[in-house]
Amino acid sequence: VRVRALRMGDIYGVWSKRDSHFHGRFGTPIKLWGTGATLPSGFKMLPFHPQRGLVAEISQEGGGPVDISPTLRMSPPKPLPKQNMQWKAWLLIGTDQDVTLVGGEPVIAPGVTIPQTMDWAAGSERDATVSAFFPPPADPDLAGTIATFQWMVEEGGELYFSSIIGVMLRLEPWEPDQAYGEGTSMASQGKLGGASLGRRKRLPQKRKKMGTILRGKALRWWIKRGAKPIPESLHKAILRKG
Repeated sequence: VRVRALRMGDIYGVWSKRDSHFHGRFGTPIKLWGTGATLPSGFKMLPFHPQRGLVAEISQEGGGPVDISPTLRMSPPKPLPKQNMQWKAWLLIGTDQDVTLVGGEPVIAPGVTIPQTMDWAAGSERDATVSAFFPPPADPDLAGTIATFQWMVEEGGELYFSSIIGVMLRLEPWEPDQAYGEGTSMASQGKLGGASLGRRKRLPQKRKKMGTILRGKALRWWIKRGAKPIPESLHKAILRKG
């Protein structure tokens, strides 16, 4: 049996020989860097995992049908703290070319950022969470580039970093509901779970090499949607961790 490696930007589903259709769950490969830090308070950053909203196509101006929604979760320590917790948090946004090693851990630097606040109620067994939602860029030139996201949290005057997730921006949209129609599946060719995926329309997205011009376009789009350039003082604090 020939097995194809999963490719960034392709959409995958499972082909059923019984009814000759693709079936979900549908998804796209993502790229991960790092595992996430444990804070001095004992809260542990959980690794990013695939979630609804991380299949990103180039949108129409003003936003598309699917937003990019990276969410950070931190599990509380045991025994549970008896006081409320609050942290300053920043969503770092960049491209795969912005991922660098700082003090041995992968960090998006430089890039742009969205400041947030993260709260946790005393005694709660639930994870502390923080999210940010963004429409994918509307510039078709960015199709094939890999957008990256990482959360940075401050505790006790020190900075701590989550894992990094990367998702490729697709030029062609896809709708999972179409996968059940004859010849209209957005699932990619390949193999998944032992089921053949090679009999329907394929919408691959070829990876594009990120250069200075494309990177600038990507960062300008995030800034247009409300992100801010990383302040010099914060950038220096990040680099000091190395």
